[in-house]
Amino acid sequence: MAQNSRNSAENGYLFFSELILIVLIVSRGRPLVDGVVVVDLVVLRYSTAINYYTALNLTKLDVLDTFETIKVAVAYKDPESGEELASYPTDPDILDRAHVVYHEMPGWKRPTTNVKTFDDLPKQAQDYVEFIESFVGVKVKWIGTGPDRESMIEK
Repeated sequence: MAQNSRNSAENGYLFFSELILIVLIVSRGRPLVDGVVVVDLVVLRYSTAINYYTALNLTKLDVLDTFETIKVAVAYKDPESGEELASYPTDPDILDRAHVVYHEMPGWKRPTTNVKTFDDLPKQAQDYVEFIESFVGVKVKWIGTGPDRESMIEK
């Protein structure tokens, strides 16, 4: 991973753009869901548990502005038993066989680019952020809402 990633992890923060890289590496060629890269909250919760992140930075929220629905991975199922696995499957053989369980959330279909406060985000975008926080158990402290450095909400 890039030097940036290591430094942010050492400081107790995880940046979602780095998480997406991790998720893509871990997915090992799984097809995308409806052509969209899905944030894997199971991986994020596992990463948080082993790295003790104290806050998260959700980048590129504005990229999701056009989607009718947003899917997040919330569990893995054993294809043989049909049972949900208790945690992220670290065994590559199990991971290759496991089925991902998705939670679908409504999109907001409104621009969030350069929004400056959490309260000014569409309600569905706020719900998305709060769902991530609740699932992972760590607060999202920063939310990127555009390409510029200034396009950041501090929550």
